[in-house]
Amino acid sequence: MQIDLRKIKILLTEVAAINEGRIIEGLMKKVFYLA
Repeated sequence: MQIDLRKIKILLTEVAAINEGRIIEGLMKKVFYLA
């Protein structure tokens, strides 16, 4: 079984981007509710 490192890197990058987006979204909601 051969693992394609490029595919893994792309996958990790996408997951990181999604998580970052959720964190930013969460912060925006907190700021919005506090304002």
